[in-house]
Amino acid sequence: MSQFATLNLRGLMFRASAKAFIVSATQVFCWIILSGAAHAEGLYSWTATKGVVNIAEEGNQISLGDGSGVDVNRAELQRVAVNAGQLNTITAKIKSDDSNMHVYIGANGYGENGGAFTDWTEISFTFTPSSDTAELYGSFWKQQPSIAHVKDFTLNGVCLTCDVSETSAAINAIKLADASEAGAVGRVSVALDSEPTASVTITVGSSDSGEGLVNGGTSLTFTPSNWDISQIVEVIGQFDGVCDGDRTFSINLSAGSDDTAYDGLSASVRMTNADDCAPPPSGEMDVNIWIPNTPIHIGNGSWLYDAVFPLWNPSNPDREPYTQAALYSDELIAWNTGADARKKINQIFSYGGGPELYCRGSGESALEDVCDNSNTVILYGPVPFDKNNALADFGATGMESAVRWEAEMDDAAEQMGAESVIIPIVDGRLDSGAANNGTIDYLDALNRLPKSEAYELADKVAKMYCADGNIAGVQFDLEPFDFTQSGQVHYYTRLAKTFAGANVTNPGDPLDEDTRKQIQCVTKKRPHGISWSVFTFPERVSAAFAAVLNSHGNGYVVISGYDLGSKQGGQVNTPAEYRTLVQEKIQETMTMASQYQVYYQFAIPAGASAHEFEGIEGNDNLDIGLQIGDSGHSQLEYVQIAVEEMKAAGMENDPYFIGTAVWGWSEKMIWPPGGETEFFPNVPQADVVSYLQANIPVPAAALAAGESR
Repeated sequence: MSQFATLNLRGLMFRASAKAFIVSATQVFCWIILSGAAHAEGLYSWTATKGVVNIAEEGNQISLGDGSGVDVNRAELQRVAVNAGQLNTITAKIKSDDSNMHVYIGANGYGENGGAFTDWTEISFTFTPSSDTAELYGSFWKQQPSIAHVKDFTLNGVCLTCDVSETSAAINAIKLADASEAGAVGRVSVALDSEPTASVTITVGSSDSGEGLVNGGTSLTFTPSNWDISQIVEVIGQFDGVCDGDRTFSINLSAGSDDTAYDGLSASVRMTNADDCAPPPSGEMDVNIWIPNTPIHIGNGSWLYDAVFPLWNPSNPDREPYTQAALYSDELIAWNTGADARKKINQIFSYGGGPELYCRGSGESALEDVCDNSNTVILYGPVPFDKNNALADFGATGMESAVRWEAEMDDAAEQMGAESVIIPIVDGRLDSGAANNGTIDYLDALNRLPKSEAYELADKVAKMYCADGNIAGVQFDLEPFDFTQSGQVHYYTRLAKTFAGANVTNPGDPLDEDTRKQIQCVTKKRPHGISWSVFTFPERVSAAFAAVLNSHGNGYVVISGYDLGSKQGGQVNTPAEYRTLVQEKIQETMTMASQYQVYYQFAIPAGASAHEFEGIEGNDNLDIGLQIGDSGHSQLEYVQIAVEEMKAAGMENDPYFIGTAVWGWSEKMIWPPGGETEFFPNVPQADVVSYLQANIPVPAAALAAGESR
């Protein structure tokens, strides 16, 4: 969000509370012997690992169970070569003899996907392995007496169990996801079945451009060196403004090559463009909208910080704030009541506390102190814990704020004409001490946590936030975000898995460690778990981080469209400078999103930020060159520029754009840490609110059939 957020709340509001705690392109051909007999002519052979498993003579199809109701039946493809650190996709066809029988495919340690189907149905699962081999499996558990079946098990477009005794030329095209008019991007994986003798060019086209268009280039090239590396075709569902139901079309592929075995070959993949008639027409209720089959909410959000500073002033800057739950609810209700359809704020970014560590050198601990449950604290729970202060000394906790916001928004939904969700902010700094004006280090150790300790912390965070049934997701503003730090890699990788409910590896085993922790992120209300996002800049989003965001379909980024440029904080960007900077940031963001297929919100400075502000009051006690006084510019200028450039770049129609984030509401915008200055305006002023009520950028996925912006 902003550099202000940490000082407003992090390190002030709860400090006393915290101290009280003391297939890869080159598949390996291997033969696995099962019960003394080679069952497969495929790249890999099935091995029965639990329960009753029957393997067909040709090795491609397995049957799980014998109708006796055995709890778990499972078979594995062992030590399969995979692409370490990259997205890998497995697919298989599954069915069961009973509609209550759930069949799963997955990768040990990385999660699974499944369903109950009585006809052969192709499903897929995407994961990012940490090593170059993995155990892949098919299984079912805790079902009524029945038998399940799995066949045609593929990795990255290559069938692992199919008969390869005779090499044949073919185009392997597999649908990974359907498209929708609401913005879901369809995806098709394409590879060759065998190594060609010459380059093969595959032309890609849609049978109905009114339903689905191929995104980017319309041809793929495969060579003798990359023939089995899957290439992804993106398909953009087309909005037709007609409530005509889900429509089908085909992605057609045709090959041209000097290799006569491939020249003239063709393939076709049937796809669906899901109709978008869910949101009501303009003038009625703006209902909550989600990216299909994910916990990611589509809409506009705003940071509404509940901190109040009754005793703080520039000459007395050490007076700590406390929280007053839903402090700005009246202002937000007024915004939504007066806003045009789809231009309402339906995501509340409330302050949700953050982790504090008293281990590995943070919190005045020794570097060798191992982080565990006894010396880490998550500042979110319903009641603050502090042996040194009375309950009256505290304001609302993060959970109290979320509950209050939910109640206020639900009560005012009809008046506002909008439903809403609560997404608390996990706030903190990872650069304390001398690097941040002498602030006390409570979290820097996160960067250096070993995997087991980072996982333990992530599980504790997930357990705390998932216990709150009022929230739809969690936004992380642990700055600076840096995915080259091993501790952050482990922390976010684990959170993505746990928030999706994929931590529960074997619910039927009471000794399973992940299950024993009882982290309940998936519920009837939240069937896909909760979302998670990171506030950052586009240049910080790497291929490795994008893979984690997409690993369980629950992650996205909130990109800062303010605090831009290289000036010292407290030195203002002129509107002309800001226009150039935000143009660059918008292009970088859209390029990043397309390259890595990452969903994003784009944030704009409706309140003062460290570089876009109307004025600063107070004392430059740290002598860092703060531009005290009136900047000569209005916040409305910055907001208008951001909106104009977002629309000019076509961001509203970018399939990965899911909403605008508005910074921000706080009783005081105080920066830098340890400083004695306030930035203004601390909340969006009337002219900014009025402008955004009519002009805030709206993603295409938020529009109803036939609705214009």
